[in-house]
Amino acid sequence: MTSRTVALALVLLASQAAAAPCDVDRRSAGEMSTLSDSFNAARDRGDPAFIDRFHAQPSGEPAFGRRQLEERLRVDTLPRSVRRHGVLPVPQGARGRGLLDVTPGPLWSADDTTDGPDVREIRRRRERSNAAIARHDSAGFAEMLAPNVAIVTSNSVHSDNRDAYVQRMVGQFRSRPDVVYRRTPTEVSVFAPWRMASERGTWTGSWTEPDGKVTIGGSYFAKWRQLNGAWFVESETYVPERCSGSAYCERVP
Repeated sequence: MTSRTVALALVLLASQAAAAPCDVDRRSAGEMSTLSDSFNAARDRGDPAFIDRFHAQPSGEPAFGRRQLEERLRVDTLPRSVRRHGVLPVPQGARGRGLLDVTPGPLWSADDTTDGPDVREIRRRRERSNAAIARHDSAGFAEMLAPNVAIVTSNSVHSDNRDAYVQRMVGQFRSRPDVVYRRTPTEVSVFAPWRMASERGTWTGSWTEPDGKVTIGGSYFAKWRQLNGAWFVESETYVPERCSGSAYCERVP
């Protein structure tokens, strides 16, 4: 390599170093997700000590002020340069690193798609509904349904309000003494700005017919809506994908 080539290489490296931001914290998407989940959990349980240590420097001083940490950030509201380069400048007056990595997404999204408090509450209410069906408790079953809930059952019977759906379930409790249904969510996604959520999963059912025990199941989709601080099912659609054990399965609805 000639001395001219070396000199040109040194100039290029120097210019790149000058242009590069200093002391950039570039965490992986997985690490950022873990930090975000930890911070949200700390906020939910009211743990100011953890929040004050979040993004702490080796000296123990927080890289960001408490109020700045608690602000929810969304990629679509950030400057175009931030979205393009995946870094967020430190707010004015904050101590610590010069840039915060937000690649590939924000610290906190308007969509609660992982294990946030709303998702946990929806899953909890679904399990309460399963338990109510198992004990044939119509009042417990009704408590998670919106008044105008719309239902399409596995045999395509439609109900357009809570009372009609509950009465149909009461009829099954009477005519099928051992009937049980269970819904198992595989995905819950919350759209926080509108306080609505989707739930997808699998369902199973069983009861005894004169000629044998029916075992049926498939997939379902539910739409939830938060009303007065509580989550309610606004619609549910059940799709059958298997049925066995009785001539019931051979009768097309």
